Amino acid sequence: MDQLIEIDRDELGTGADIRERALEALELGKIIFLPQHSFELTSRERKFLDPAVVKQPRGHTGRARIVFEPDSGRLRHDQVDARVRHDMEAMMARFAGWSKDLVTDLVPRYGSALAMGPASFRPCARKGVQGLHVDSFFFVPTQGQRVLRLFTNVNPAGEPRVWQIGETFEPFAKQYVPEIRKPVPGSGWLLERAGVTKGRRTAYDHTMRQLRNLAKRDTDFQRHTPRRMIDFPTGSTWVVFTDARVHGAASGQFAFEQTFLVPSDAMSNPDLSPLRILERLLDRALT
Repeated sequence: MDQLIEIDRDELGTGADIRERALEALELGKIIFLPQHSFELTSRERKFLDPAVVKQPRGHTGRARIVFEPDSGRLRHDQVDARVRHDMEAMMARFAGWSKDLVTDLVPRYGSALAMGPASFRPCARKGVQGLHVDSFFFVPTQGQRVLRLFTNVNPAGEPRVWQIGETFEPFAKQYVPEIRKPVPGSGWLLERAGVTKGRRTAYDHTMRQLRNLAKRDTDFQRHTPRRMIDFPTGSTWVVFTDARVHGAASGQFAFEQTFLVPSDAMSNPDLSPLRILERLLDRALT
């Protein structure tokens, strides 16, 4: 089956069928692709289409991106010059609202259940190809909630953002189930108590992190697993459950991203969630 489901933004006004199609595709691990719909910067905001907007400590080699917390309306850490911070926060807040409106329109079933995670802006060119993986967050446990992410490419030079796309979750997870180890009893409570994590790490969070790390370290998997390279052009948007689709960014510059958390029970088919799949494969509860 095709991994990419193309939808014209205008189609969402034609009735429920297109939304049911989008919902089914997302839950099967496919990518919803809107080729001619993206976040539009105002003339005032176009000054941020410059990698120099990101402040990085001398010698820093990590990912250069700006992270915004919609709940607080603030940027995370001191990432931009104080003189433009207010304008940057206003742009990021506008993007977060735009993203939520689009996802709510695309899959209204999730509307009231959607929890806003961080948003990010990535004005710097990607350095190197990201290893294939599924998403899990160490510091912010999801506790079995789904990770739904929206991306939009605003590259002013017309350059695409390129991803490599691998298999869906269940066949991926089956490769590593024999290597999965149970968490140390009480470790989730201890990490939360010590302030290392924002919330309790469950057995599910522990397992998902192992899957990510096992895949990243598996050189045979990284080199030889089947994949498809996909170009997401300027002016396009894509939405995917990144906890259930093996993926890795390959190249690109000037993209926005918004993360949402969706309870597994809010899905049309909760049995397709990584939580339920792992509980079945491991034959034990993970929450």
